[in-house]
Parts: sequence; C-alpha cells; structure tokens
Amino acid sequence: MRMGCGALISALLPFAACAEELPDWQHLRPAKQQGPSCAFFANIPALSLATGIDIAESDAFIRSVYGLRRGDFEFQRSFDKRIFCELFALPWETTTVEHPELPYKELPSLVRQVIHQRLDPGLAKGWVYSLRVNGIHGGPHNVLLLAKGESGYVVHNPSPGWIRELSAAKLATLMLVRSTSEENRLKPVYITQYMTIPLERSLVVAPQSLAAIPAELSIAMEPPQRAELQRKLGPAGGVPAAGKSMPEWIRRYPGVDFAVLQRDDETEPRNVIGSTLKPEDLKGLLHLSRFHLAIWQMKRRPLLPVVFMDGEPWILAGYRAPVEQQPSAPVLAFDNGREQRWMNRQDALDRIHADGALFGTVELKPDLTQ
Repeated sequence: MRMGCGALISALLPFAACAEELPDWQHLRPAKQQGPSCAFFANIPALSLATGIDIAESDAFIRSVYGLRRGDFEFQRSFDKRIFCELFALPWETTTVEHPELPYKELPSLVRQVIHQRLDPGLAKGWVYSLRVNGIHGGPHNVLLLAKGESGYVVHNPSPGWIRELSAAKLATLMLVRSTSEENRLKPVYITQYMTIPLERSLVVAPQSLAAIPAELSIAMEPPQRAELQRKLGPAGGVPAAGKSMPEWIRRYPGVDFAVLQRDDETEPRNVIGSTLKPEDLKGLLHLSRFHLAIWQMKRRPLLPVVFMDGEPWILAGYRAPVEQQPSAPVLAFDNGREQRWMNRQDALDRIHADGALFGTVELKPDLTQ
C-alpha cells in the first residue's frame, strides 16, 4: 500500500499531521473528460484548489453549466477555458509565444526557457497554468499545470484522466504546438500557449464533493453589509436603467464583475452565455449561483453570484429544496440590497432570460470587520 508521507512517518505521527504536510495538489482527484471537453474538465482541479469543492463527479451540474455556452448539454462540441474561468470567477490571462523559424529539434529548449523563466515564478506563488498541448492523436488538447513537484512538473490530464509529474523535457515537448492561425496556415510556425490562473489556494485537505453544499441555505446580512451590497449593485450616477448592450450594462454597473469575453478581432465585450438559449436552458445559472453562494457562506471566497432581472442586478441570497408537487412554490431568494424577493424557479428563469441571461459576481466580505 502506497502511503503519502511514508510508512515511518505515518507510524510516528497522527494522520492529521501527516495530511497537513502533503502538498495540496496531492489531495486532488483527476477529472476525466467526456467528448471534446478538455478545456472544461482540465481546469476543474483549479476550481477545487480555489474553493475546496470538487465538481468532477457531479454530472448533472457540469452538463447544465457546459450547455450555457451554446446549448450543448451532451459534450458534442469543445468548450472555451476562458468561459470556464469567467463562469466560476477565476482570474485568468492568456499568453502566446511564437517561436522563431528554426529547425524543430532546436525549439524544445526555447520552450524550456519559457517554463523556467515565466511559469516557475508563478508556480512558486501557488498559481496554476492551463496549457494548450499536443493531444495523443496530434490534435490540440488542454491540460493543467498544477505545481512543481519533487521530480518534475505536476500535470492534470483529463484524457485519459491522471495527475502525475512530468520532466521539463517532456512538458516542453507537449507545449510545443503547431500554430493553426490563418496567417500561419501555409507555413510551419510553432507556438507555446498558456493561460495563467493566479489562484488564492484554499485547499488544505481533500476537496469535498458538490454534495457538501447544503440543500437549503439563506444568508443573513448585517446592516453594514446590506448597505455595501446596495452601493456595489447600484447604477453609475445613481439612476437605475436597463442596458441595451453589453458595454452599456458594464458601464452602468461597475460594481459587478460580468462574465464576458472580448476576442482580439472584436471591439466590444460579449456575454459568455449563449444568446439563443431558452429560459429552461439557463438552469445552469441557478446551479452556479447556488455554488457561489455556498462558497461565500463557507468563507472561502468573498464573491456573491449576480443575475439580472427587471433591468437591475440581484444576488442569490437563499434557496430552498424544491417540492416536486409544488412547482410554483417560492424556492429562490434574490436581494439587491434594498429588498429581498422570493420566487419560484420558472419565474426566476423567465426574468433572467428576459434581461439577456447576464451573470457575474460582486465582491462582499462575509465579515466586514476582516
């Protein structure tokens, strides 16, 4: 039997002391992808490190969130790892290094320089890196660089599903990929592409499953918290008005961190939620909101989930277990700092859909004295 801290230490120390000495990544479990979904499943351990919750085995939850991009609830199409970070409120920044046109055998050493000079300092801070690599069949693939271990670099690969240490040479070979951009289509240009996720890691022991989130939850805010929430959810200039475009929503509500993306060829940010989804397709937003609310209640991150209804932002402030025989029963509580409203699930979905299915987070410390 393999013992994490060694048989001798385990015999001399209590288990808890042994567990505390393990690097946090050794508590992680791999997340195995379904279909072409590596950009989603590769990054699940990053979420576990940030929140202490492992969603990998929660199929219904994952499908509901995966489908928010373009209605794909069956993992038929690839995902976008930037959208994963936006929905789960993880900070990110993408970097592409285009290598000079040299003989191929000379390029791995350049990738190793990128690893040592750019990635090692971040790993030392606890950051992780979502990497574009060569898949086993030669196509593009995504893995997550978790840490620097004793004998190499700790990598999570969602296909076939493992976490192991790789040498710098092996990692460099994986990270040396052929550019597929239109301008490089007719010539062999190699790049190294990674996404930096500067985590504040909160994992101490093995992450809990999604079942650890309570079936019912309602937060009670003190008057100073309500005042702070009202201030942050308030419109710029103090005049409530619905936005007519994504940039206008962002300008009107600067206290909300919207889940948006902006490609290099676009002039304006766009909502990461698919524009053609029906109200029922948005149930993943309710699941995400429950997730963020529970993490806030556990005091692991100071981020509350925000949806837009009736032209203004509301946080999810509570939820009850649904009653199958009473679909119209109010089970969701939304709060804007001025008032709280309970509504049933379908009413909430219809209202969220009517405002364009906008989602984001607002920062509010669980304890304002901290």
